[in-house]
Amino acid sequence: MAPKDRWTRTHIRKLHITVTNDSAEVVELKVKHVIFGRDMLTHGIVKVTSGENPVEVKPHSTATIDTAEGKCTESDQHFDAKAKKMTESSGATIAGSGVQALQGDKLVAEWYEPDTMKEQWTKAQPMIGSKEATAKPKTPKK
Repeated sequence: MAPKDRWTRTHIRKLHITVTNDSAEVVELKVKHVIFGRDMLTHGIVKVTSGENPVEVKPHSTATIDTAEGKCTESDQHFDAKAKKMTESSGATIAGSGVQALQGDKLVAEWYEPDTMKEQWTKAQPMIGSKEATAKPKTPKK
């Protein structure tokens, strides 16, 4: 094992979401998901990845959604012999996940693991270096 491997770990999480329709009509839903992480330096909760999937569920049936992989790398604080100094912790670890199902603008179902992630849904910022954090805001054309 190389010395770098002792300090660096990669965490991956993918959600397999199952939606059930017990009604007699077709239901169109918007399923939102977030994979949360804990920043190693600030210890705050961050969004590793998030997304939204439209799904149509037939009457008395079930639909499944597989989300994109949420991947983050953490590095522990350690002494760097070459630089002869301590290196700070960096990256993030997976802390939990959450799913919301919306019918139009109405929230019809939600799930969080652990339950405390519910309050982080709107508070958490995108993880530094993630696609969401590096995306440039769209400016309207004149």
